[in-house]
Amino acid sequence: MFIISWVTALITFFCFAALFLYILHRKPDVNWGSSTQAHSYKNALAGMIKLSHTEEHVKNYRPQLLVLCGNAAARPSLIDFAYNITKGSSLMICGYVVPYNPSDRVHSVMRKLERQLSEWLQKRRVKAFYAAIANVSLRAGAQSLLQVCGLGKLRPNIILIGFKTNWYRNGPIPETLDEMNEYFGTIQDAFDSNMAVCVLRNGSMGLDFSEAMKLLNVGESKRLDINLDENAGEKEKWVTSLFVISK
Repeated sequence: MFIISWVTALITFFCFAALFLYILHRKPDVNWGSSTQAHSYKNALAGMIKLSHTEEHVKNYRPQLLVLCGNAAARPSLIDFAYNITKGSSLMICGYVVPYNPSDRVHSVMRKLERQLSEWLQKRRVKAFYAAIANVSLRAGAQSLLQVCGLGKLRPNIILIGFKTNWYRNGPIPETLDEMNEYFGTIQDAFDSNMAVCVLRNGSMGLDFSEAMKLLNVGESKRLDINLDENAGEKEKWVTSLFVISK
């Protein structure tokens, strides 16, 4: 550049030097982003596209799990069992069917819930993704997760759910029978989707330890109390507890 026009080169150099000194002096609290992050995104996207064009082979089979765990912080044993299968070398998605109809309020809560539960997985060093969907029906919500979870070849081929222990919680009433039908229907839908089904049973204790964790004061409890309807009463308020297990 000095060979072409030394005057233009000097002016350009002093302009950049002045701009650098100005930014250095002001020290603005701005995140300029990282070139490494952009490069990682580009590599991941290129890898996904390349993988989608790769022919599958039986020797390259990997168990890719969709874990219907609900609030993962309340069912750590289910998450740990699933992670012992994947160990970060295959896909693991934790699915949560939020029992409400989709709305703007519910979607904002779901985004916050997904962010906090993703942080919980990271603190436990579980290499997994979290996916939440709003639906009053467990079966319909699970169907949506079965259809849309994953991308390209990274799609679940196994669904893992916990064994239902409260078969006769309140006797053979319509509500209990509906829950049983939803549970069996979810398993049937998984088979219809050509997926394997794993049902984990933890003896008579079950897999939901949220009440026990409250009684024993285990970990840090974070509560999300969101009223989904401004005119609704206390019964219409969605309350969920997140437990972060202390190291």
